[in-house]
Amino acid sequence: MKVKYIPLMGFLFLFAGLVCAGWLVVTRTSAPVNAHDILAFKKNSTDFQVPGREEMTRVRDISKKLILIANRKTGIQPDVDLKLFGKKKIAAQVIQNRKERVKTPEFSYQVSFTFVSDQNQYCYINKKFYQQGDVMPDGGKISRIESRQVLITKNNIAEWVPVKSN
Repeated sequence: MKVKYIPLMGFLFLFAGLVCAGWLVVTRTSAPVNAHDILAFKKNSTDFQVPGREEMTRVRDISKKLILIANRKTGIQPDVDLKLFGKKKIAAQVIQNRKERVKTPEFSYQVSFTFVSDQNQYCYINKKFYQQGDVMPDGGKISRIESRQVLITKNNIAEWVPVKSN
């Protein structure tokens, strides 16, 4: 194609694009669209009624009572009044001051020395030789071995045990 025909081809493509756009506007618009409808965001609007004064005062009273229920003083009143929830009986509250103590595992390990290389990690704990990943007789697992400390995991509790220096 010669250089002198390039502007003519450009005008033809521009004219064809305008004709195509006009045809799409005429055939694709089913109903007129108002700019006000687009800007109103009707999809996000919610229809609701504002409660009256009577209902608002009842809500405030109930919220005060709920705060008192949530922050109840212990020790003086042995029973709980459930009248607010539609119960006419008074239910006795069980106060349990004793807490079950969770036994923490004892970490009584003495690490004498560690050997750490690129391929292997070894340690000497309580006069026995272990490798990384081994499980000791008391259930402790050697998770990681470093040059100055060993990470031992027992009952989902991990603790670093330092190497004992002589």
